[in-house]
Amino acid sequence: MVTRNFQSLLTIILFVFSYQLALAGGPMGGEISYKYVNGIADYEVTLVLYQTASANLANQPVEVILTSSCFGNDTLSMKPFIPGSFHTVSSGVWFASGVNCGDSLTSDSIPLLAFYYRDTVALPGGCTDYVFSYQQCCRDSLIDNLVNSENTAFYLDAKLNTTFGPNTSPQFYSYPRFKFYMNSPVWNTGMYAVDPNNDSVWFRLVSAKDSNGVNATYANGFSSGQPLPSQSLFGSGMIFTQAGIYSVVVEAVEYRLDPAWGWFQVGSAMREVTYYVESAAPMGMVSTAFGGVNTIDTIKKIFCNDSVISLRLNNFSTSSLTQSGSEFRVVGNDSIPYPVIEAGFYNIKPDLTFDSIWVKLHRPVMANDTLLITLKKGTDGNTLINYCGIEFPDSDNGVLIAGDCQFTGLLETLNSNTFSVYPNPTKDKITVELEEGETPELITLFDIQGRELKSVIPQSYKTEIDISKLSKGMYLLEVKSDGLQQTRLVQKL
Repeated sequence: MVTRNFQSLLTIILFVFSYQLALAGGPMGGEISYKYVNGIADYEVTLVLYQTASANLANQPVEVILTSSCFGNDTLSMKPFIPGSFHTVSSGVWFASGVNCGDSLTSDSIPLLAFYYRDTVALPGGCTDYVFSYQQCCRDSLIDNLVNSENTAFYLDAKLNTTFGPNTSPQFYSYPRFKFYMNSPVWNTGMYAVDPNNDSVWFRLVSAKDSNGVNATYANGFSSGQPLPSQSLFGSGMIFTQAGIYSVVVEAVEYRLDPAWGWFQVGSAMREVTYYVESAAPMGMVSTAFGGVNTIDTIKKIFCNDSVISLRLNNFSTSSLTQSGSEFRVVGNDSIPYPVIEAGFYNIKPDLTFDSIWVKLHRPVMANDTLLITLKKGTDGNTLINYCGIEFPDSDNGVLIAGDCQFTGLLETLNSNTFSVYPNPTKDKITVELEEGETPELITLFDIQGRELKSVIPQSYKTEIDISKLSKGMYLLEVKSDGLQQTRLVQKL
């Protein structure tokens, strides 16, 4: 008999997942893995189930079956627990990520519940074929790549071979993705794992499983190796050719090298996800590279003599960034170009996207200036591509401000105290004030694309300007006085 110590604390993690397809409450996916924790043979088994709200698993324990040829079978009755972290939740609404691919979450949303279960197991001895398995009846009737899916069980398992010592299975660290769109390249499949033991891991597509791990039957045109309607094999860059609902199963198989006997399989973990492929992305879901959804906001302070500039962006696929940085154009306040000659990325996210880049300029910034950095189509034919496989819009802009160059010239430093602008930010009016007795020659307001919006010839050292009719956002205020040109950023609320 296997001895067990149960550790449980009830929780339900509520996420919001937006799609238009009706669901009958079947499982949307899940994963199973284990960790070696302490003692001689103590293992912590973790099961995650993704369900629609109608599944209502809140107070129901689940059973994970432990089998082996060495010691027979046993049942683990596992209850929900609180995970250390899964994703950001704010005011009951799940923060948009790769799981829902940036949907607005404002309409037609169906709750998605992620249930976490854990138990600690003391194994009775060494064995080559321990299997932790879970099954549930049954799948949703709308799955297009399986035959008779409503009568097909949902099954997951993780395998363990303890004859080569303690082992922790591969751990899925990327968030699962459920939502995809036709004709948009898939840069993130949501199926990534790492091995804490530094063993070799082989990722493979496997068949969806029916009861007791028997392979499910695939519909015509589909198979375990080709479970999706795409122009290429499963992986980064695939393009869906047909809308529908598809079951995808990945097994991460772990191999360890024995110096005397070679490679042996010591473990595995499994994840299944239901892919919802729609014909087109919803309106408003495409964010910009520099700001939030359809906004232009990035303001970045840079320093004199900088030639390499780092920037935070919205998450993007690294394969869409050319090494030459051809997706970016940098222009100074007087239309002086700063050609980009190289680019790279850093700060990896859990979904294998990045949110930070660096660009190298042909020459350093040698003067105090307000530069505009613009996203454009690169030499690879596209701008940057977000995690949904959709391009960020070109002509998206950010602002770079250099203001610490110590010299006397036509461009004054940004932090110059020769004039002030207040209130800033503002909803309606701003006041531009110079030193008493000094009247500027001209005050001009530009949008960050450089278009002139308003020009005022002041009559005194203090000038009030009405910007109440402008849209919310950032604007550039230029003040000319005594032949000098100074700029400020103004925010309209």
